[in-house]
Amino acid sequence: MTLFQNKYRAESHRLSNWDYSQNGIYFITFCVENNENLFGEIIDNEMILNDLGEIIKKEIIKSEEIRSSWIFHSWVIMPNHLHFLIEIEAINNSIENNDSRESNVKRKPNSISSFVAIFKSVTTKQINMVQNTENEKIWQNNYHDHIVKDFAYFNTINNYIINNPLNWQDDKFR
Repeated sequence: MTLFQNKYRAESHRLSNWDYSQNGIYFITFCVENNENLFGEIIDNEMILNDLGEIIKKEIIKSEEIRSSWIFHSWVIMPNHLHFLIEIEAINNSIENNDSRESNVKRKPNSISSFVAIFKSVTTKQINMVQNTENEKIWQNNYHDHIVKDFAYFNTINNYIINNPLNWQDDKFR
């Protein structure tokens, strides 16, 4: 008998035959639980980070530093979600195996899902500490991803990320 009879199982939106740790360019978005504006606000078309937004920014910078085989082409912190345009240049499974902030879930090292899980876990702990809350859920369970397969799509996504604060009024995650 299946535990919980698949009642709480979220269907994966990942491509079943794609290795998300292989060389490639990925557009990733993940959102705050209930789309709550936690990280700051858009003022005059510019994202102004609050203390929680600064936690997110510092963790993104750390992520860039420890993942030497990844290129973070662009990213943006919005009030209630994050966008990344990330390229995995080469397989280097030692990166996340040596990361002391590993998640309890077994994921393929150096993969997009491993990055998202670790990032969410670390930032949730830091935010809960700052807010003096315990085990408060910060992020939605899943995330959105697209595999970028050509230069035109890369440019479209890159421009979307860069201009996301300008388009906040029409943002679908708002």
